[in-house]
Amino acid sequence: MKRTITGAGRGIGRALGVFASEQGIDVIALVRAHAGGPGEVINEVDVTGKDALDRVAAMLGDRPVDLLVNNAGIIGPERQSTLDMASTAFATHWK
Repeated sequence: MKRTITGAGRGIGRALGVFASEQGIDVIALVRAHAGGPGEVINEVDVTGKDALDRVAAMLGDRPVDLLVNNAGIIGPERQSTLDMASTAFATHWK
């Protein structure tokens, strides 16, 4: 089984990738910045950019992806944390 995990350079995405790799699952880790990661790593992938996604598709060619874990995403100002969220950013984004 081939799994692709976005946002796999750190945090939850990286932990999911490591766990899957430890279970013997092939992982393709998509990361925004150059970072080590579990399995095959594709760097400089901004999931909001069509060019980056086209590049990933070209790199994968006809290799199937059995499961996509879309973990990537940032919304709102950089200063926010889990205890200080910009709820208006969510409301604006999801209209």
